[in-house]
Amino acid sequence: MSDTITCPNCSATLPAAAAFCTSCGNRLAAAPGAAAQPAPPSPGPNQFAPPQPPPSGGPSTFTPPPPDPTRVDGPAVSDPTQVLGAPAPGAAPPAPSAPWQPADGGGATGWSASPPPAPAPPAPQAYGTAPSAPPTTATGQTPAWSPTNWDAAPETAPGAPGATSRAKAPGSPLGAALAVLGGILTVVGIFMPWVKSNLSDNGLSAWDLTSGDKGFRLPDGALLTFESLDPYVILALGAGALLIGVLALSGSSRSLSKVLGAVVGLGIIGYIIRDWTSLASVVQEKAPSSFEVSSDIGFYLTIAGGALVLLSALMPSQTDKDPSA
Repeated sequence: MSDTITCPNCSATLPAAAAFCTSCGNRLAAAPGAAAQPAPPSPGPNQFAPPQPPPSGGPSTFTPPPPDPTRVDGPAVSDPTQVLGAPAPGAAPPAPSAPWQPADGGGATGWSASPPPAPAPPAPQAYGTAPSAPPTTATGQTPAWSPTNWDAAPETAPGAPGATSRAKAPGSPLGAALAVLGGILTVVGIFMPWVKSNLSDNGLSAWDLTSGDKGFRLPDGALLTFESLDPYVILALGAGALLIGVLALSGSSRSLSKVLGAVVGLGIIGYIIRDWTSLASVVQEKAPSSFEVSSDIGFYLTIAGGALVLLSALMPSQTDKDPSA
């Protein structure tokens, strides 16, 4: 019996025990007379499988497994052992390109050449600007918009540069003038004659009353003197009236100037009345009935000064005014 067989499909010579053709893969029929050997019995759960006898030297009856459709016989794509064929002769690699060179900048070469000038930035576009001239309409047609006064200055927001806001007028100029005038009359009236008698043409000023050694001669030749420290207080109040006049010009100090003006004005008038009462009581106690005293110009000036200072406190402050009005 021959040990080889021939593939009926491709006529390839194959071993007698081959089940498939190694050239075309055709399944071959089993050789006649070849009987399958009985399979050994399977061992029990507590038994070991008996050792298989070594294969005999006769022809093998091994049956290959069926072909795997997912098997790839060629080399893998990333196989490092794959040997690629040499390129076809005559295909020369491309010549290397020349290195980059900067453009010629007026004789300068290499990196010393100045870079090209940057393009000029575009001009900014103004948004929301007013037109230079008013829009025109055809003769006899009514415009669809309200007419605009193109000659008027544009309005600006409050607080912006150039904005015309309502400015606050300073304090009370009239009240300041009255306070200053009242202070001047009070100071001048202290050094003018306050009282005079029917027996002498010489009068006494308020400042003369502070020394205590000046007075009037009585019919019996005695000297009737007066002494008072109130003129010092009245002089200080007159100087304070001048300061009140300065405060009345300031809008922030107007409230304070009103309070001080009322206090100073009432103080001047009150001290003058007190001094006149004291003079009258001294004359009534120490002078004969034929001796009389009367008020003089200084007394009236001081009274008028106190009244003006008091009146300055009653003057209202100027309200806010629009400078453009």
